[in-house]
Amino acid sequence: MEYSEYREAMGSLQLLREDVRFNRDLNLSSIFRYARIITDTIKKQNNLLKMMQKLRFDGDDYEFTHPVNVAMIAAMIGKWLSMSSNDIYELACAGLLHDLGKAKIRDSLLTKKTELTETELELLRTHPLKGFEYLLENVDLSGACKMAVLSHHEREDGSGYPYKIKGDNIHLYAKIIAVADIFDAMTSNRIYSNKTTIMLAAKEIASDSFGLLDPHISQLFFKKLCECCLGSKVVLSNDEIGEIVYISQLHPFEPLVRCRAGYYDLVKQTDIKIIDII
Repeated sequence: MEYSEYREAMGSLQLLREDVRFNRDLNLSSIFRYARIITDTIKKQNNLLKMMQKLRFDGDDYEFTHPVNVAMIAAMIGKWLSMSSNDIYELACAGLLHDLGKAKIRDSLLTKKTELTETELELLRTHPLKGFEYLLENVDLSGACKMAVLSHHEREDGSGYPYKIKGDNIHLYAKIIAVADIFDAMTSNRIYSNKTTIMLAAKEIASDSFGLLDPHISQLFFKKLCECCLGSKVVLSNDEIGEIVYISQLHPFEPLVRCRAGYYDLVKQTDIKIIDII
């Protein structure tokens, strides 16, 4: 996916959101086109971080970068799970559409910088159902994609929403979108929070592997993400720039980093942290 296509996809999502907001008939042809572009890109690329770093810019509008990012991350997870090309394409479609229901939520709530009240949280948590209901009659979209939109906030232990279903009752696509959604949200600047590092986001996903997220999907995502980090340039907390040259299976969040002045073993040098991957 080229940056121009990434920007065009964001524009299409903005127009689609306006269609939903004003109750217009949906034309998903552009969504299908960008889902195909994402699928074709994933076939040629295996390093998620390099792909995302080429496209993401902190100044872009999160509301419209997020669905494109989730689509790419979910499609990559599908590839890592050895899913079929059609499944990967449908994951890309589901990623692009997963937050469509937010068009039915007022902007003042979506952009609120302070903590949401319980009433506001309950309203926000209706967006998966609102998106599903809007897509329900669209015959061009598969039932699996619609279920992913409905269930991407459900959790393995039944603590999610909107229906608090758990385990095997959650559609596979929704489980994949959940991991992609969390990872992109944590590593993006949002109105009410600054992005965290890729390492910390991976650590949180790994810690949620048993209970909230599907353990097979989240552990595979974590493993592959660590592989993507190998060879990456990083900024350390002491302001030095280095390269990750080794990642231990026992200490995946404290790799060996080579800098101009020498090596930092972050397992032993606990006062030094990775603050960004560049």
